[in-house]
Amino acid sequence: MRNTTCCSISGTTTFRLASHKTIDKKGTNLQNLEKSLRRIYIPDEGKIFVQVDQSGAEALIVAYLCRAGNFRDLFLHNIKPHVFVGQHLFKDIWQQKINAGKLDIKCDISQLCNTPIPKLKESPFWKEVDTLIKSSDSWPAKERYYYISKQVCHSSNYGIGPNMFSLNTLEKSKGKIVISKQQAQTYLTFYHSLFPEIKEWHEAVRNQIEQTGYLYNLFGFPRYFHKNGRYDDALLKEAFAFVPQSTVGTITNIAVTELQNFIEVSQLDWDILAQTHDSYLVQCPINEVDICVKFMTEIINQELKGNDGTVFRMKSEAATGFNWSPFDPKKNPDGLKPV
Repeated sequence: MRNTTCCSISGTTTFRLASHKTIDKKGTNLQNLEKSLRRIYIPDEGKIFVQVDQSGAEALIVAYLCRAGNFRDLFLHNIKPHVFVGQHLFKDIWQQKINAGKLDIKCDISQLCNTPIPKLKESPFWKEVDTLIKSSDSWPAKERYYYISKQVCHSSNYGIGPNMFSLNTLEKSKGKIVISKQQAQTYLTFYHSLFPEIKEWHEAVRNQIEQTGYLYNLFGFPRYFHKNGRYDDALLKEAFAFVPQSTVGTITNIAVTELQNFIEVSQLDWDILAQTHDSYLVQCPINEVDICVKFMTEIINQELKGNDGTVFRMKSEAATGFNWSPFDPKKNPDGLKPV
C-alpha cells in the first residue's frame, strides 16, 4: 500500500495534519478518504492491517473540561452520549416502534428516560433500547434519529447555532436529511437542558480568551485568539473546539512518534500507513498482530487531566483486517473487524 498523501501540521490550528495532493497532482488524500472507498487498499502479502481509534475522543475531553455532571456521568458508566441524547430527544418515536413490535418486550421509554444515569444499564430494557436507537442509522433518511442525535451532540458541544446545524446536517448527509431552523433550535435547546454544564464551560472559555487571549490544550500547547474589535460567533466556535480537537490530534501525533521509535529500535517489519486525526493505521506480519494491537492501544490511551484536576484516560478501539474498509459479514468479510 503506497501512501501518496502529503501532510503538514502548519495547515491547521488544532495540531492535526493538514493534507493535500502530491506535487505531481497524481496522489490521493488518504486522510479524508471516504470509508466506502477504503476497500481498495490492502496490506502487503503476509501482513494484516491494524487500526486503533480514539473512542468518543472529543466528547470525552469535553466531559472533563466541564464540571462533573450528567455529561461526565455518561462516560463514567460507558453510555454513548449519542444514544442517551437520542433516547430522550426521540422518546415518542422509540415508544411507537416498541408498540409496533420492533422489540419483543414492553418498555416504557418515559420511565427509562427518568432513570438516573448510573442505574440505566441495570434496566432490563436498556440493551434492547440501545440496539433499537443505533439501528436507526440504517433506516430511511428522515428516520435516521441516531445520526441526528450525533449531530446534535457535536454541534451543541461547540456552540453551533440552529442555522449552521441545519446546514451541516444537510451537507454531511449529502442532502438526505433536512432539518428546519425551528427543529434545530428545539434539538439544541433540549440538549443543553440535559447538560447545563456545557454552557457553563462555554462561558468560562469566553472569559479566558477575553482576559488573556490564550487557550491551552491538555498537553499545555497554546493558541492565541487575537481580538479584532470583538469575539464573533465564528471565533468562539473555534475557541470551544480548540482544546478537545487539538488534544485529540496531539495524542495521535505522540502515538505515531512512539510507534515509529519502537519499530526502529525493535527492528520490526511494521509500516505506519495513515494518521487520520483520531486514529492510525499500521500493517504488520500476521503472526505479530496481537503484539501490534497491544502496543498501539497502550500508547494511544494517554493519561490526561481535566479542568478540575480529575485524572482520566483516553479510550480506544482496535480493529484488524485485510482491507481498510469496515468489516461486513456479507459485503466485506475481509474488512477491519473490531478486536
